[in-house]
Amino acid sequence: MQAPFSGTIGAATYTAKTAKIPAIAFSGQTGDPTAWNAPTPLHSKVYADLALEVTQTIINSGKPYLPDNTFLNVNFPAVESGKCDDIAKFKYIFTRINTGLFSSRDAKWCGSTRLPWEADVILFRGSSCYVTISPGDANDKSTVNDAAVQQQIINKLKPILSCLP
Repeated sequence: MQAPFSGTIGAATYTAKTAKIPAIAFSGQTGDPTAWNAPTPLHSKVYADLALEVTQTIINSGKPYLPDNTFLNVNFPAVESGKCDDIAKFKYIFTRINTGLFSSRDAKWCGSTRLPWEADVILFRGSSCYVTISPGDANDKSTVNDAAVQQQIINKLKPILSCLP
């Protein structure tokens, strides 16, 4: 949603494009700065477990971990006690960073050739425990618009991906 202005995405694009290292930008909706000696907040524990699951899935898929000049933009929803408070309650949705109104068709996934827009999943379906995972183009911080590259990433993430109802 804020890809052009995100420092997190900026670091991921630099890493993927310039350093040629696979990169994932993780962002969470819940949280405030926490002192180093304070108890670890629930949202930090949940986000760490979710990030580990995404990272481990990519690593387990084998090299190359991500296609050249790509990164993943991962957005975690709010952690709420009794609702989105356990990793088992979350679903990973493969999405687009931007809408794709004027781009070529996406990889076929969940019965469609148009991936959902991450902002739609985050803002309008945000009452669910959806984690959005969007393939990013390190050249311009937008969605990877090559269906073949999207398909490579889908295949790597398939063990954890879900479809929207």
